[in-house]
Amino acid sequence: MKLFNRSPFTLIELLIVIAIIAILASMLLPALGKARGRARGITCTGNEKQIAMGILGYQQDNGDYFPPYKNADTTKNYFWCGHLVEGRYLGGHQQGFKVFLCPNKVNSKAASILATTEPTDRADLNNIDYGVNYRHIYSNRYGGGVAADGGTPWGPQAKNGQVRNPSTKLSFADSYFAATPETGGSALEWDNPNSGGLLSTRHGGAVNVAWTDGHVSTVKTAAQWGEIAGGGYYLKGSNFDPYIQPPFNTLKSWSRN
Repeated sequence: MKLFNRSPFTLIELLIVIAIIAILASMLLPALGKARGRARGITCTGNEKQIAMGILGYQQDNGDYFPPYKNADTTKNYFWCGHLVEGRYLGGHQQGFKVFLCPNKVNSKAASILATTEPTDRADLNNIDYGVNYRHIYSNRYGGGVAADGGTPWGPQAKNGQVRNPSTKLSFADSYFAATPETGGSALEWDNPNSGGLLSTRHGGAVNVAWTDGHVSTVKTAAQWGEIAGGGYYLKGSNFDPYIQPPFNTLKSWSRN
């Protein structure tokens, strides 16, 4: 009986197999990318929850005050994140500053932020990935007043008990620095789109927000933002501007009153 040896695959069959693998890959890769994005978003909310707990610890030791956005006292010229790290509310220096970097953003200053050992190093700490509501909560820029000792130059920051409906008042959120979108911004502004820190919708159009009562939520918007160097800014008042979308479009979400 004569046996015929047959190659495992003909060329056509091999090409068909390769084509099927390519089709399956094209179907699976977007899903895997979305899954990675969701995982990074969950890590980001975890960062914000840890920071929010650190703020509550700071308040217990400092008369119920939120940390000042920055100090008027030049001998302790900290940004708000420096207060939390220096006070050991978030662990040591490198561990503490790591929590201020969002895993869904490539921050061009990440290495120097992680290497920071001095909380007064404002050149780098101004570009962390989370910005505070500094005009109403972390200072009193709109309310006027003179800075308290060690407080912000724009008037004293709020006490926890001074914030009405704290579960609806923004404490801090995902941010980027408008002038250099490849970095973050330590304070949120909405009237200075060309140089201030602005809300970032880097989680697929959503913003992770920590509220003044300490809870964290993800707020979906219609805005999209690439956050690349030289990529431009949100067009103020356009459909891609998160500041015209609820809850960011009302002073009630920002004011301590």
